[in-house]
Amino acid sequence: MKRLIRSSQKIRKKTIKASSTNGYTDYHTYNRGGTKFSIHSKQLDDPYKFECAIEEIHPYDDADYYWVKKGSSLKADLIKNGRKVGDIFLDPYDDELYETPEEYVDDMIDYMCVELKNLNKEIKPRMMYD
Repeated sequence: MKRLIRSSQKIRKKTIKASSTNGYTDYHTYNRGGTKFSIHSKQLDDPYKFECAIEEIHPYDDADYYWVKKGSSLKADLIKNGRKVGDIFLDPYDDELYETPEEYVDDMIDYMCVELKNLNKEIKPRMMYD
């Protein structure tokens, strides 16, 4: 007879998927204050339709860090353990404050990276060795 091992945690039906499955067209990395971020995005030239998924890059680290998924125009979902745990609210686009839509998008990416860095600094690394 086979023994089944089950988690003591309740399994939730909805988990938020990884960024690679959401049809993002662009990928780049971004450095902010010594921390490197991975950014999957699309429609970088349209501040109203811009979408992205941002996470810190931690090689060989298996700790569960916060990451951000922005789908709507003025809010980004804060995600940890595959579940939404909060929101990051963004400033609306104002063409009088920014010379180009891309400048606004860059500013919002920077803001989300700063928020992630502040949240993730309390998480202890969990290094994986072979």
